[in-house]
Amino acid sequence: MPSDLFVEGPFAIDFEKSGSAKRIRKSDGIEFWCYDDVAHLRRKQGCYVFAIRAGKGFTPWYVGQASKGFEGETFTYHKRDHYNDALFRNGAGRPVLFFVTPQGNHRKVPTRDLNQMEKELIQFAIARNPDLCNIMHTRNLPRWTIHGVIRSGPGAPGAAAMKFRKMMRM
Repeated sequence: MPSDLFVEGPFAIDFEKSGSAKRIRKSDGIEFWCYDDVAHLRRKQGCYVFAIRAGKGFTPWYVGQASKGFEGETFTYHKRDHYNDALFRNGAGRPVLFFVTPQGNHRKVPTRDLNQMEKELIQFAIARNPDLCNIMHTRNLPRWTIHGVIRSGPGAPGAAAMKFRKMMRM
């Protein structure tokens, strides 16, 4: 049976600002899980994307999976190190998290599905941001592109590409 997953977010992450430097502290991660709008995600499994919102858009900087629950895995020292590196390198913007998880009371995602989803999300994220902090699943990435559809870089897609994307529901 396939895993039906849904996206939730973006959820803003509080951070410390000192001059032009920004930093997500351990206490910011603890406080994040106290907010009512994310409390239902604490023990759920799935994938998450740390991104920086600047203007009207989002840039992904880290993709991770949580097999034991988001609360215990999203703000570990190692993850905050990646997030803070992205904040330093990006400069402007506000840190946010997106979650891909089962809806309602369902919490679990099969391990095989989690691994495959993380790998695919990393591929999409690195196509959007070559400076992605992840190193896992970034070797041997596909080298082919379909202009306007997959890994094509900047530029507006043509009419045929748009119709193809619609047909393939991409």
